[in-house]
Amino acid sequence: MGSYDAIRVYLWAGMLAEGDPQATSLAHRLEPMAAAAAQRRPAESVDTSTLEARGEAPPGFMAAAPALAGAF
Repeated sequence: MGSYDAIRVYLWAGMLAEGDPQATSLAHRLEPMAAAAAQRRPAESVDTSTLEARGEAPPGFMAAAPALAGAF
């Protein structure tokens, strides 16, 4: 299960230094959440085995959205 509870992961990814060798790999893995954040509709949770999204993240999650959406 993946969810907004791991907000620090998205914040960390959004603050990576330009040219970081891990950026491409992280961008690929976090792209679904980045896309949802860009639309201002991130899921509350995602079943990582089926990719089924459930609910909407609380408003506080959107604090990470600018860093996450701008990182990739």
